[in-house]
Amino acid sequence: MTALTSWLLSSTANAGEEGTFWMPPQASTFAADVDNAFYFIYWLDVIFFLALMGGMIYLAIRYRYKSDEDRTIDIKGNHTIELVWSVFPSFLLVAMFALGFNAYMKQSVPPADAMEVRVTAQKWSWSFDYPSLGITGEKVLVVPQGQPVRLTMTSKDVIHSFFVPDFRIKKDVVPGRYSVIWFQVDEIFGARPNEGRGPNDVGEMVSGLGEGEHQVFCTEYCGTDHSRMYSRVQVMPQEQFDTWAAAKVSFDPTALTAVEHGEYLFKKKACAGCHSIDGSKMVGPSFQGLYGRSENLSDGSTVIVDDSYISESILVPGQKIVAGYANQMPTFQGQLDTEQITAIIEYIKSLK
Repeated sequence: MTALTSWLLSSTANAGEEGTFWMPPQASTFAADVDNAFYFIYWLDVIFFLALMGGMIYLAIRYRYKSDEDRTIDIKGNHTIELVWSVFPSFLLVAMFALGFNAYMKQSVPPADAMEVRVTAQKWSWSFDYPSLGITGEKVLVVPQGQPVRLTMTSKDVIHSFFVPDFRIKKDVVPGRYSVIWFQVDEIFGARPNEGRGPNDVGEMVSGLGEGEHQVFCTEYCGTDHSRMYSRVQVMPQEQFDTWAAAKVSFDPTALTAVEHGEYLFKKKACAGCHSIDGSKMVGPSFQGLYGRSENLSDGSTVIVDDSYISESILVPGQKIVAGYANQMPTFQGQLDTEQITAIIEYIKSLK
C-alpha cells in the first residue's frame, strides 16, 4: 500500500511554479497536500477504469455468442474473490479519507500568530481590511511572504465564495456569518502576463498577473456580474510589505482636490465594476455626461441628475431606478460621509 501511494503521488513532485496539466501552480504551503489527495484519487480512477473496461472488453470478445450449443459454465460464486474486491477497496477509501482529512485540517486551523485580514464581499467586488494596521477598503489582498494570513470573511448581500486556485483555498462567504480560512506563501512567483484579471493598485481592472500576484475568483453564482468579480493576492517580501502598509496609513485624501478625491473613492469603492466613465453601458448607467442629464425612471417619471439625486442614489439606491436597469446597487450608508459623497459628485460633474 505504501509503495502504491508513493507512486500515485509522484505526479505532484514537480508541480511547483509551472503547475501540471490538471492543476495550477502550487503557491501556498499546503497546496501540495491538496494535490496529493487529488492525484491519488485521479490515478486510482485511471487504473480501475482501464482494468474494468479492459476486462469487460476482453470478456465480451472471449465469451461472445457462437452457437446455442456453446454455453458458459454456470458459476455460483467465489467467496475469496468477493472478499478481496470488498476489503482491498476499503483500504483505498481509508487512504483517500486520510489524505483529504489531513489537507482539510491544515486549512481549517489558522496558526495563533497569523496576520488577520477581514474580507467583505458584495456584488460584485472584494474588500480587504487590516485591523491591526488600520488599513481599510483595499481591493487587492496584499500579504507578506512567509507569514501565515488568516481571512475572516462575510458578505453584505448574497452568498459569495472566495477562491484562489494557486493556493487551493475556497470558502463560502455568507451574509450574517463569518467564515475563516488561512494560507501562507513562501515563494514569490514570476509575472504571468497572459493569465488572470483583476484590479491594480488604483482599482482599475487590468489583464495579466504581475510578479507575486495570484488570481482571486468568486465561485458562487451571485448575480449578473458574478463572472467579473475578480481580485488579486499580491505577495511581497516583508520589508516591501511594511513600506506598503506605512504608505497606506500615511495617505491623506484631504490633500487631493475634490475631483481627485472623488476619483480615488470611485476606484476604491469599486464603482467601476458597475459604472463606466466612457459612455458604455454596464450594470449601472455610465457616469460620462451624467450630471445635469434628464433620466427616465422605471416608474415612468423623470429626474434631473443633480447633487441631491446622486447623493440619494448612493445612500438609498433603490429609491429611484433608471429605466432599463435592475435594482442591484448596494447602499453605501455608513461607508461614505458627506464630504466623500460631495467629492464623488464633483468627480461625476467632471466627466463630460
